[in-house]
Amino acid sequence: MRKSIVPNLIIRGILLVSSAILVACETSDTGSSTSKEVEGDPGWQITLQTSGGFAGIRQKLVVSNKGMAQFTNQKTSTQINGITPPDDLIELASMVKTLPVEAKSVLGDGRCRDCFSHVLQITENGQSRTIRVNGIVDPNAPVSRLLTKLNQLKTTLIKQAPSKK
Repeated sequence: MRKSIVPNLIIRGILLVSSAILVACETSDTGSSTSKEVEGDPGWQITLQTSGGFAGIRQKLVVSNKGMAQFTNQKTSTQINGITPPDDLIELASMVKTLPVEAKSVLGDGRCRDCFSHVLQITENGQSRTIRVNGIVDPNAPVSRLLTKLNQLKTTLIKQAPSKK
């Protein structure tokens, strides 16, 4: 019994550390929230798949304008569901509008050996576009700001998840 607890604790620790690195130690205070659509928003969904790093993570985060958020650790098949705070939904909707319309890849400078690879799939009004991000990119780029926000939401979901005993 004790042998199965230790690997789970190690994996949780790696997840928390990698998430903290991704969001540069920033966290967001969510307070209490309810599921709510962003007014005037025709509907969108963002799927972020992250892989790589020294721990070889494989994670997926899905967020919709209706407030649904779902984090999946694909290595451990762990799934966490939550609600995105209304202020974060408004911010995400704004960020999605600033991204380029065409699907493209954003390549980093190539100096990072254990960087994360991100695949963003954004669906609006039934139309999807995919943006691939490899390596470290300009922190002021719209896609970089969106990745930071999504990683903050992911960290919040992980922290709010009930711990298994």
